[in-house]
Amino acid sequence: MTGTEKLQWRTHAGGGHYGTLSPVEFTWALQLAGDTDQPRALQVLTDGRAFTAMTAEQSRLGAALRTPTVIADLVAQGDMPPCAVVYINPAHLVDSDGRAVYGHEERSYEYDSLSDQYVSFLLAEILPQVAAEVPLAGDPDLWAIGGLSSGAIASFTAAWHRPDRFGKVLSFIGSYVNIHGGHAYPSMIRKSSARPLRVYLQSGSGDLNNEHGSWPLANQQMAAALEFRGYDHHFEFGTGGHRTDDPSRLLPDALRWLWRGWPDSTSPWNPGDERTSAYVR
Repeated sequence: MTGTEKLQWRTHAGGGHYGTLSPVEFTWALQLAGDTDQPRALQVLTDGRAFTAMTAEQSRLGAALRTPTVIADLVAQGDMPPCAVVYINPAHLVDSDGRAVYGHEERSYEYDSLSDQYVSFLLAEILPQVAAEVPLAGDPDLWAIGGLSSGAIASFTAAWHRPDRFGKVLSFIGSYVNIHGGHAYPSMIRKSSARPLRVYLQSGSGDLNNEHGSWPLANQQMAAALEFRGYDHHFEFGTGGHRTDDPSRLLPDALRWLWRGWPDSTSPWNPGDERTSAYVR
């Protein structure tokens, strides 16, 4: 899979590591971009179907991101390392007959919560399946995670808890508001020692403003906090709304910025050595 062929979506039943009390089912797909005989870099993208949309109709939020093609091109141009790209969708509840109940997602609980449950789920249940197919680099500077909206705060939360695994965050129209406490992040960043993270943030003046908070203000506060703590970060703030039009336009340059100067891949990640506790510093 180089990015132009059709992705094969897989089903995973589980999710116990992120704490749901109900049976759930996940769908995810794997893209292998570029050729290498070394362990691959890793890019995880939440809300996977949004990132793999090739048309505006598939996107439903505006312009298509066309990420498999974008990443394949960036790797071919030498702007990203050969990588494994994991596109993963939110969990669906499963009925008593074991069938996924579509339209009943655990997305907000899964993505907007500030605990380490989601990243623990990825490390324990999904990424070992990837590593069983292709060696993954063990260096956190070769692991990135990203998303849109609630998927963006989920990505930041994953790296916040496990910067020893995920060293890069891609955040488009991130929901750093009070859905499940995300408005606390600017203060948490300011009051904590800087983690070894590189963060790309994007929002716009036309982004959401509702009972949960103001997305433009929240993202500006995130950027100011990252600046205060000396993080390697980039903040792209325009006039767009809570849509994929700006992320689609910005995605190639955002990934170039995020992956610039990547290190050589050396020792592979061993899932058997993985711990589950949150980052402590």
